[in-house]
Amino acid sequence: MMNTSVDGILLYYKYFEVDDREAEAAWMVSNTEKLVGRVRVARDGVNATLGGSLPALREHLSKLQLHRGSLDNYHL
Repeated sequence: MMNTSVDGILLYYKYFEVDDREAEAAWMVSNTEKLVGRVRVARDGVNATLGGSLPALREHLSKLQLHRGSLDNYHL
């Protein structure tokens, strides 16, 4: 049985020009496997509402920062 407990929630919008929405969506899917929620990929960025353990949320943020640069004003 899958553990569905949520220790934290992460909401963000990261503005950047998305050249290939399918590739960006695939990257997001592969980097949110330990989380629940939704991610929307648009031409002008990514909107996410994600829940999960705090370590999994921090891991996602670290990967996102490496992938797309710094995120301003976030706290976990």
